[in-house]
Amino acid sequence: MASAKVSGVQCRVTADKDLGDSWAVAVLPPAGSPLAPRIVKLQGNDRAAVIKGALTTLKARGQIDSFELDPAPPAPPVTPPATPPAAT
Repeated sequence: MASAKVSGVQCRVTADKDLGDSWAVAVLPPAGSPLAPRIVKLQGNDRAAVIKGALTTLKARGQIDSFELDPAPPAPPVTPPATPPAAT
């Protein structure tokens, strides 16, 4: 799960799909924190790219200190194609 730091506080990041290809990405501080949530709405088809874009935007605006993204899923192993039996 992606995370962000706001004023040194670790916050959870969520991404919820709205209508069509719109997403609402929220940086949610822990319960009981005086910090307000930060929300950005973006359009896109790829959830990971939308989260990265939203967090980059929030950092550029100075609304978050830093962020960490989910690790990329490992690439599937490449299997060589089977060789047909030799013709006699």
